Amino acid sequence: MRALFIALLMLPGIASATGIADIIASPDTYVGKSVTVVGTVENALPIGPESMFDLRDGRVKLTVMSHASPPAAGTRLSVTGTIREAHVGDTGENRDFPHVLVESSRSPAP
Repeated sequence: MRALFIALLMLPGIASATGIADIIASPDTYVGKSVTVVGTVENALPIGPESMFDLRDGRVKLTVMSHASPPAAGTRLSVTGTIREAHVGDTGENRDFPHVLVESSRSPAP
């Protein structure tokens, strides 16, 4: 039985989730890295054929940018993507915004 459990852990596509709180607490640690997060959709906003939405886990949330249509608010999702920094303005007037997750895939979460 133990061998089966270890084999399942090694299967491709099975990734452990990173806590949204961990990303919020230390965002620069995750910039450019692929992560999987789990949370509940809030504030879904369509932007043409793309979308933005917040993924909440308890008291913390992470903004997700997606090339797909927005999921329904209240949906619990597992989202995989890359953490990116968001900046606006020229070098002298750079304004930092919270880090975002650029989605590469999503699926229903248990």
